[in-house]
Amino acid sequence: MSDNILVIQPLPGIGDALWFLPHLVALRRHYPNDALTLLTKPSSKADDVLGETISLDHIIWLQRDSGKHKGLRGFFSLVGELKKQNFSVAWLLHKSPRYALAAKLAGIKTIYGYGQSFSRFLVKSPVLTIEEQRRHPIEQATLLLKHHGITVDPMTCLKILPKFQKNLRQEYGLKAKDKILVLGIGGSEVYKKWPAASFASVATQYHTKGYRIFILGGAQEKREALLIAAMVEEQGGAATAVFHLSIQESFALLSLATLFIGNDTGMLNGAALLNVPTFGLFAKTHPLAYRPNLHPLTPPLSVLEPSVGDITVDQVMGASHSIISK
Repeated sequence: MSDNILVIQPLPGIGDALWFLPHLVALRRHYPNDALTLLTKPSSKADDVLGETISLDHIIWLQRDSGKHKGLRGFFSLVGELKKQNFSVAWLLHKSPRYALAAKLAGIKTIYGYGQSFSRFLVKSPVLTIEEQRRHPIEQATLLLKHHGITVDPMTCLKILPKFQKNLRQEYGLKAKDKILVLGIGGSEVYKKWPAASFASVATQYHTKGYRIFILGGAQEKREALLIAAMVEEQGGAATAVFHLSIQESFALLSLATLFIGNDTGMLNGAALLNVPTFGLFAKTHPLAYRPNLHPLTPPLSVLEPSVGDITVDQVMGASHSIISK
């Protein structure tokens, strides 16, 4: 009789979904013939982000912010929803004991989790040590699986449908020999965004080095993307503003890139998981360096109250060119 496996990952972003892709792939490999369900938030867009890389049997959307899972009544609504699914095993890729309690009340017999607070009495041993509980969420999840005999491949890659790459090559006249720089200008908060003028300066300099430049954002970045493209043109360069692509099409564009430079966003993590040389711009958020091709850039230590705008164009050019010229 096969098991019914639940994985709980409640972090809200696209980047968060990508952080845990290697862990989901490892669990899918560990349970090849069992049903695998992910509980996550709609804002993670996990169905679009993960769809081509891992086969999930079902996704349950966690609606804590304003939906049916908010508050105490919402907690018990979640318990009832999980109980109806008859899960036999739950993996909790989050520190909150709320989810361990929900899994227990839902009658799930085997629960794996980090063991923080009272959840240590609800989950299967071994749990994370106090020192391990202080690690980054990616490391916490990797250690949990390792403690229970499951190896996570940290170099797991996103899978891209060839048709998306083919369509992009045709749309933009891209050739195999082209050097491509993608600039990721998106950001869920303003404080994560590098100035448009800085992006334009980098784009112009890479244009002079023979690169095709793509300024990648979502529909909400249309105005900014067009502004940067216009600034590049004024400086004697050329860049293409791209703000209409789906998530999978955006990943396909990233897969064609020679280099990615961008804000702390889902696209940054997507580029990293496609093994593209990736340079992330960080100031107020934790610098990410969880893969060897992911290089965090931060403001100089001399800046007392740093913001992402304190990262200089010279820093970005120097760091990125030193890597890709090797």
